[in-house]
Amino acid sequence: MQELIELLKSYDFLSPEALKAIQDIAIIQHLKAEEHLFREGDYFYYEGNILKGVMRLYEISPEGEERTIYLAPEGSNIGSLETMLRHEKSKRFAQAIEDCTVLLLDVRIMDEKEKQYPMFMKVKAVEMEKLLFNLSERLSFFALRSPEERFMVLQENHPELLTRIPQKYLASYIGVSIVSFSRIKARIQKKEQVKRGS
Repeated sequence: MQELIELLKSYDFLSPEALKAIQDIAIIQHLKAEEHLFREGDYFYYEGNILKGVMRLYEISPEGEERTIYLAPEGSNIGSLETMLRHEKSKRFAQAIEDCTVLLLDVRIMDEKEKQYPMFMKVKAVEMEKLLFNLSERLSFFALRSPEERFMVLQENHPELLTRIPQKYLASYIGVSIVSFSRIKARIQKKEQVKRGS
């Protein structure tokens, strides 16, 4: 539970009793690579914090293609907004790309304990804010940038993901085919070599 203690350090507004209550309801889940945390159609009432590994959220298009919409390395949050906010089935799949350790907090239990620990509302708000911020960033990522610019943002902000995540998922994440992804990557690498040579 050391990971949980480290994570809860950011919630310095919680009393020792409230921290203990969170520790009591927290679940640590280990996932093997390719294993799913939840699937489309599931009710997933948990706020997830990724302690180790990388996960992805994806949807299946009407044509039956998997489309990666979110990459979540260590320190990221993952969950089903449909379930947590609207009590509806998830529209997405959450899958481990590599072996993962995820800390889960059941929002239903936190709801029940809010009268006893009012600051749980703030914890939920902070976690939900992180999820919504990531969604907002993702919208801007697609709306304002070309595929090549998306690759460059990914390379600048998360260079480690380029070696940890299979190219098919990275290609899907920036909205191109694997062939186009390889061309973009080669083009950018060539530009960087020219810059270094000059």
